[in-house]
Order: sequence, then structure tokens, then C-alpha cells
Amino acid sequence: MSCEARLSHSVCVGRRDLCLVITSGSDLPETFSHTTSNVGWVNTQWVEVSNPNQAKTLSKLTKLGELKVHVSVHRNLNFSRGIISELGLKKHTESELVEELSEQKVCAARRINIKRDCKLIPTQHVILTFSTTELPRSIKAGYLNCPVKQYIPNPVRCFKCQKFGHSQQACKGSKICAKCSISGHDSADCISDDAKCRNCQGPHPAFSRSCPQWALEKEILTTKIRKNISFAEARRLVSERSPKPGITYSSALKQCAYCGAHTNPENVKINSARSITPTTPVPSSNPSQLPKDASTPSVASLSMQEKQKPNQKQLVKTTDTKNTDSGKTLQRIKESKTAKKARLAALKKNKDLKKNPSPKGIF
Repeated sequence: MSCEARLSHSVCVGRRDLCLVITSGSDLPETFSHTTSNVGWVNTQWVEVSNPNQAKTLSKLTKLGELKVHVSVHRNLNFSRGIISELGLKKHTESELVEELSEQKVCAARRINIKRDCKLIPTQHVILTFSTTELPRSIKAGYLNCPVKQYIPNPVRCFKCQKFGHSQQACKGSKICAKCSISGHDSADCISDDAKCRNCQGPHPAFSRSCPQWALEKEILTTKIRKNISFAEARRLVSERSPKPGITYSSALKQCAYCGAHTNPENVKINSARSITPTTPVPSSNPSQLPKDASTPSVASLSMQEKQKPNQKQLVKTTDTKNTDSGKTLQRIKESKTAKKARLAALKKNKDLKKNPSPKGIF
């Protein structure tokens, strides 16, 4: 049984139940909102629903307002692909795996082969296609518990024109060398010593994994598979978060979030500092002598502020009188042993003189 036939019987799968394609010659009218409710998002041809009732209602549609439409199941977005690596399943064929794992919603299987000495050697890695949008964590194959990893393929590159996104069978361009990017010969017959990429014009061949265009296509494929969206939507999301050519991160930070104008961060610091410092009004009998701008004081206002400042000597005296007690305590703490003995001896002598004063007649 094919994936489409099995999916038509089980539409309630995960959070997204079904992705339908509405084929029409023009844009969808506004009456589409009355046919179903709570639709995820609507495009001119692609509709995503969130429960099985909406899927059943949409699958029976033949007219949308006065427009004739045809509803069909999306070919790619209703499935998910994962990869398993189990040495015990290496002897089984792909058809046997699909037949045994059909109860776990496996509708297709493909074994990864490697080419050595012009021979295809089968590996233990198998790509499984599930008729669900949510990839299972593991599957049961007999007594084996096989963990399932998300399968993200490499970008498709045409061996004819060396561009990404299509294969050689669907190419309509001219033949380009993968090494020097010159038309008219193959990379196996290339005699040039200088490599040049067909896609990014860099000093490397078109099949190099260090090509920035290859990394971009890989990121687009990863976003498409992980978010289960279309290729065009994934490309739009990646292009929005990628930096635009000619615009650096520092220049983007300088741009104002409100008006979009570029600002200087030094001027922003100066203006913020001026706005933080309070400005005190200057008393004056004549209001015409006051400065017009409070942020830029005049010479007269500065002289008045100097006169109003208290004397620094008075401030020092007041602080000294307040801290006399604290100074004495600090002095006692820092006093040495000899000074302490001398001070105690002087105090004792004064006490003795007070107790036993000398008679006046002796002298």
C-alpha cells in the first residue's frame, strides 16, 4: 500500500493532521473563512488544518464561493523521514522492512549504499519514511529497539550546470566544469590549475563542502525538515535571519529602532549624560538675565553659582569638630606601648599631687 493510500485512512496524526492543496486558477476568496474555522494559515494553494474534522470538510470541497476547486493531499509535508543504524537488519531487504514495520506507520525504506571501486556496497543505515508528521523516537524490529534519528539530506547539486536545487535529468542549462566553471568540458578532462566555484565564485571547486552556498542550502534544508514547512518558506526564514551584504552588525546597532536613522553612539552617551544631571535654577532679580537654554549655562550663572558655594575652610572645620571623638579613639588605637606607659605614669603623678599637695612653707 502506498503512502498516499495509507494516509487517507489515518488523518489524525500529531499536531498537524493534514496538509491539503487547493488547486484553482486565481486567489482564494474571503468566503474560505466560513467553510472551516481555526485554519493555521492560508496560501493561494496550500492550506494547513489542525484537526481531522477540518480535513474531512476540506477534502469534500468542490466549490469555494463561485470558484471551482480541487482538493488533494500534499505530497511531502504529511510525511517524515528518519534514519536507523542497526547491524542486525543488514541482511533484510527494503521490501521486507516495509512489510514488517507497516504497523508502525512505515511506508517506505531505502538503504544507504557507498561506492568503492565502482561497486555499490550496502551499509547498515536505512532511511525510513513514516506516514506521520511527528517522527517516532524508536521502532521495534523483532527484539531490537532501534532509535530513530531525523534524516537531513545533503543539498542536491546538478552535475551538468553545477547549481543547487535540481538534478541533471531536470537541467535545462549548459554543461559547466565543476572545477574551473568554464563551459565546454567535464571536470575529469579539466587541465586548469586554478579552481573556481560556479555558485559563489570562490577559489574551490563546485563540489567542495567548504562552499558558503552549500552551507546555506544545507541550513535551508535543515530548517525545512525540522519545522516541516515548504522549501520556499524555509528559504525565506533563513534569508531573514542571515546578515544582508554590505550591512555589518555594528551598523545595524547604530540604526534607530523608531525612525531607522543611523546614530552615533558617542552622541547618545553625551545626550544621556546631560539628561541625567539635574539643572538647578539660578535665582536672579531680573528674569531677562536668565539663560535661554538650561543645558548650556552662561558666564553670569556660573559666577552666581560660585558665590553661592560655601567656604571650603568652614566645611573642613565643621567636619573636624564632628569627628573629634572618632579621632581620639583612632589615636588611642594607634598608640604605642612606650607612649602608653608614659601617659599612664603622668596620670598617676597628677593623681598623687592632687592627693598630697606640697606645703607652701617648704619653698
